Amino acid sequence: MRITLLSLLCALGASACTIHTVGGAPMYAGADPCGLVCGAPAQCRAAVHRLYNPGSGEHFYTTTVGEGTDLGFNVEGANYFYFNARPLPGLLPLNRCLMDYGKHFYTTQPNCEGVTPGHQEGVLGYLSPTPQCGMVALHRGYNARSNDHFYTIDAAEHAAAVSNGYTDEGITGYVYAGLAP
Repeated sequence: MRITLLSLLCALGASACTIHTVGGAPMYAGADPCGLVCGAPAQCRAAVHRLYNPGSGEHFYTTTVGEGTDLGFNVEGANYFYFNARPLPGLLPLNRCLMDYGKHFYTTQPNCEGVTPGHQEGVLGYLSPTPQCGMVALHRGYNARSNDHFYTIDAAEHAAAVSNGYTDEGITGYVYAGLAP
């Protein structure tokens, strides 16, 4: 009965009412606009900034403006991509891992994919494991020479990185596009 009533309210144009599907099942968001997986409003998203340290060859991703700049990182893309700021059904946490050799990588797997030595610093945000409307693929590559994990929403940039020594590690998940670096 709740779904029928919500469908009727949405059909009548109730404000802040959106219907979308996750895995083929309809989801409704009325009072909580951040309850959306597909099309989350801007106020429900967390911006990710992409930085690069030319001395170490490391790419660094953070939601905190200015983090890493005092350690030699240069901003490559402020607001480079966005993901959901809080956990929601169907989303996966993107864990930030710090390896004992001082470099970071990011994964949806717990315990930093079991890679040691290293530890999980926390959750950066939440992304979708499957394509959703309004989202783009977050590609991951790895360069063994520099121990750098590189993440990009630009398929051509990913392909260029792979042709220049990075190993294609596939798609980490799906995020909202931001500003191109």
